[in-house]
Amino acid sequence: MDKDKKRANRIWGWVFLAAFWSMGICWLVRIPPTGKGGVLLAVGATLMPLFWDKATKLGQMAWIAMLFLLLGVEYRAIDKDKVDSAAELTKHFNDISAQAQKNLQDTQQKAQLQTDNQNFLMIQVVAANNRLADLDRKVAAAKGNPQLIAELKAQAAAAQQQNDTAARNALLALSHNIVVDLDTINVQWRHDQTVTGGKFSPGQMTPLDVRASLERQKQEAIASLNRDYSEKVRPAMTIANDLRIQWLKSLPIESQEDQNKAAVFVKSVNGGVITQEELRGVIGYLADLESRIRQLGSH
Repeated sequence: MDKDKKRANRIWGWVFLAAFWSMGICWLVRIPPTGKGGVLLAVGATLMPLFWDKATKLGQMAWIAMLFLLLGVEYRAIDKDKVDSAAELTKHFNDISAQAQKNLQDTQQKAQLQTDNQNFLMIQVVAANNRLADLDRKVAAAKGNPQLIAELKAQAAAAQQQNDTAARNALLALSHNIVVDLDTINVQWRHDQTVTGGKFSPGQMTPLDVRASLERQKQEAIASLNRDYSEKVRPAMTIANDLRIQWLKSLPIESQEDQNKAAVFVKSVNGGVITQEELRGVIGYLADLESRIRQLGSH
């Protein structure tokens, strides 16, 4: 009876071994997701004591070899997961970079069109100023002819109105160009910030102390990036701040948003460090301020 139980125990042991070995060899060829090899390893280690005492020396060696086989499968799965994650992250950053380059090219094309439009408006302003100067000379030369002076003054008033409109449109075009320039920098800044952050992203198996170290390095790298871009954006922010002050004088009231964004402009103009999020807020604010000025001029 005991001999039959021992024989049955050995048979079942070899059945389980065959199943574990089959799965292990299959997974060596087709690596499974991380964790599957570990689960099967745990099951094998749990079942092994049930058959160990009745197993032959060959069977015991087969059980031990099976555990090492499944351990190797799990290590290969972990390595494959790292490689796949790195490849996916690289593809993600490449896609972001390609989109950023496309956006940058589109923005540069729009900026060129706006620059051409601004140059045309400035030519109109210069022409209107020349027209006003010519009318002033004619008024001075028309002394003693009230009717001619009245006609010339009417023409001068009309020319002054055209000049004011042309100057206003030129400033609006300049404002729009500044917004486009800032947005171009903002797109590149956001891209570089994403790439920088990705360089310090921890993996699934990264220990907590290493995660903390990576987070500190990430914050230091982003702080350095913010300093570089704050310096790069300062000339455009200075021009934008001058326009902002001039536009606010034309508005009947100053909103809370005007006061909040003033602090960002002052910080940038005075050499302070701003963030990409603050620049994005400034761009939206300038576009809204430009819209308010256009609406004011249409009344």
